[in-house]
Order: sequence, then C-alpha cells, then structure tokens
Amino acid sequence: MSIENVKSKASQIIEKTLAKCRSYGADEAAVSINGGCSGLTRFAVNRIIQNVESDKHTLTIAVSIGHREAATTTSVLEDDSIEQAVKNVVNSAKMYPENPEHVSPVELASIPESDCYDSQTAEFSQIDKAKIIAQICQKTDSSNLLAYGILKTGWKYEAYGNSNGHYCWHPESIADFSLTVRTEKGDGSCRENRTYNQFGKIEFDSLIDKCINWATLSRTAEYIEPGDYNVILTPTAAMSYLMWAFFTMDARKVAEGRSGLTNYFKCDDPINKKLFSSNISVRSRLQHPEYPAAAFSSAFEMDYGSQGLASGLFSRGLPVEDYPIIQNGIQKHLFSSLYWARKHNIKPRAFPTMLEFSGTDKSTNDIIATTEKALLINSFWYIRFVDPNQMLLTGLTRDGVFMIENGKIVRPVKNLRFNESPLQSMENIRIVGKPELRRSWFFELLIPPMVIDKFSFTTETDAI
Repeated sequence: MSIENVKSKASQIIEKTLAKCRSYGADEAAVSINGGCSGLTRFAVNRIIQNVESDKHTLTIAVSIGHREAATTTSVLEDDSIEQAVKNVVNSAKMYPENPEHVSPVELASIPESDCYDSQTAEFSQIDKAKIIAQICQKTDSSNLLAYGILKTGWKYEAYGNSNGHYCWHPESIADFSLTVRTEKGDGSCRENRTYNQFGKIEFDSLIDKCINWATLSRTAEYIEPGDYNVILTPTAAMSYLMWAFFTMDARKVAEGRSGLTNYFKCDDPINKKLFSSNISVRSRLQHPEYPAAAFSSAFEMDYGSQGLASGLFSRGLPVEDYPIIQNGIQKHLFSSLYWARKHNIKPRAFPTMLEFSGTDKSTNDIIATTEKALLINSFWYIRFVDPNQMLLTGLTRDGVFMIENGKIVRPVKNLRFNESPLQSMENIRIVGKPELRRSWFFELLIPPMVIDKFSFTTETDAI
C-alpha cells in the first residue's frame, strides 16, 4: 500500500473512531495510529543469521467523561474490532475515579509539513542489504575480526486526531545501521550506530574502517589507575551520558524541589541563571535542512509514566517550535506537562523532536590532534542513577578507550566505571566540535564531540 493510501485510510479510521467515541458517550477523545513496514537483516560472526519483515499498525484510543479517563490499544483495525474497543474504553472510563490532573486534548493548530520520507529508503530491498552486509563481513574476516550488527530499512508513520478537530500526520523513512567489530579472542571491540531518514547518508566505509581500527587497537588494552581525567567524548558517548541531564529540566520538579538541577546548583529558580559552561548551547530545532524531524510532539513531564496513557494522548499533537533551552550556559527553558502548563499559565510547548547542540567545525580527530593529555571515550553503557537528587550517575565505558598524549593515541586502556554528574560535566565542557546526528530515546539529536575536564572514574573493570 502506498504512503498516500495509508494516509487516507488512517484519516478515515481516526474520523470514524472519534465519531464512535462520541456516540458511546465520551465527552472528549483522542486517537493515534502508529505503524509502518520494515525489513531487518541481522548478522553475527561474519554471516547473516536472520531476516525479518514487519508490517504493524496499532490504534490507541483515549476518552474522558468529565474528569474520568481511560485508554486502550488494538492492532486489529477492522470496523467491528474498533467499535468494540471504543465501547470497552468508554465503559472503563465510567468506572474509573476522576483524575485530579485531567487535561482536555490540545487545541486545533496548524502543523507544517516535514520532509522525512524518502521512497528509495522505504523500499530498499533485503537483497541489497545482504550485498552490503556481505562486503562488511568479508572486510572484517580478512582482518581476522568478527562483525555483528543489523541493517534495517523501511518506513513508519503516525496519524493523530482529537475531538477538538485537531489532526496531524507524519510519515518517515528509516535507515538504521549498527555495527560491532570484535577481536576473535574477545579482547577488543568497537561499535557504531547510525539512523537517518535517507539510506544514502550512512557512511558505511568510514564506519567500518573506524570499527576495524579501534577494535584492533583495543586488543592490547592496559589497566590505568582510576581517578579524575580530562576526557574526549565522541558524539555517541556525549549523547548517552548528557541526555540524562534533561530529566532535571522539568518545571514541576523544580517547583516541588525534586529536580537535580535545583538541588545540585542550590537555586530555587534556574531560569536565566548561568549554570553551565559558556561552550554549551542547546535548542529545540524545527525543520533542519539536512536532518528533518516530525513537526509535532507532546508536552510531558520528565517523570516517565507519570501522566498515564490517556493524559499522554490528550497532550499529543502540539506543534514543535524553535526555542533555546540552554544559551551560552544559561538555562532558558524548562519542560512541563500540559496539565502543569495550563495550571500555571505557562505556554504549553511540545518536547523537541530534534535537540541541537551548538558546536564548531572541529572533528573528533581535530580535537585529538590538539589535546595534550586525555582519555578518548567511544561510548558508555549501563548508565544508572546513584543519587537522582544530585543527578549523580554511574556507568561503564565501552567499545574503545584510549590514552591521548601530545595529539596522538598512544595506547588502549581497559574499561572503567565512572561516578559523575552530567550537570557537573556540563560546567566543565572546555572544547566542542562539529555536531553529528544521533538518535536518543524518541528524538533526533545533533551533538558534537567534546572535551570535559575532571571526569571521575572510580574502579577498573574487565568488561570489553
């Protein structure tokens, strides 16, 4: 089925579902259809091990009767199934207690078109993916290394409508590539992952070469004494670590004294305060010319799951805007749920579908070449809270750690466990490079490599 036919059918289903919600007694309703088609090829130990094709479409319905709410989902989109789902969810709403933080669905608004769909990427064949993977595996095999990963292409969409007459549509093609190269003895590893709307943006050769080189280098890794080190974080490492800081940037958490942002910096109101390094600016970006993203999103609290499915769907469909979050180290914006925004007369804003960090034209290699001494970190994993009140985290380095001296990689280093706060790290950002695209959680992210001073490592680890 063509993307235009999917759009037409989704619109019809939403209109019919909203009408059924009204006919069964719902005061308010919101409906979302998410789906798409994709093909995934998985490879391991230098050979293809799995091909999976998926065609999924899921309908989510939220209704309210007064302040009583309920929500349900179904993957059967026939009329009889939808009608039964509506009947069930309305009956459930009648039985549930009132939600004291009930919000009505977002108001009618204009949503601009977003150019995220590429037909060649959406229709890329499994055979063509197999040819690319065969070349990767031949290259790693000739280097006595082992390749693992996935290559996925296809398309997805979201259609959304509510009882206020608001309607949104977003189609998006997908090209997702993940590669891990390991030594045969398991004593060296390097991993890279890229996700784009266009298949042609994946730079296979440079990613493969980097993984082969760094995995080969890391096989002779040495232990070093834990302590405070200056670090160079690749965009991947910076993304997985610094994104935790955004959990603290929540208006309700700040007002109720539960935010690590206010606890760490000991300030009741962080807005327009200089909290971070002047090297860091972050903004919500709409319609980047190279990397387009969805033009609508949701307003929500940074307490995951706190709003519930119904309130979350009623908060869906807000237009994404351009606005600063951090500007030259100054906190300019906090996120809030639709309930909190309306209660405190704050303009409700959608959470960004793209976060853009400012940067320079320096590549990771350029930064290495001008660094006197630091640890180069390829990625982090298994990051967890130690103290949420101070946004103190712990986690491990992974897939390549190297000692940099006088602008060169001098030796590989065994992995280390860190105990550090991204809020403190954002104070200590000394150099930033050229932003690169990564996908984090549910949004796109343009983030640079960076040098952070005095990063605290607490123990050694034998992990690879």
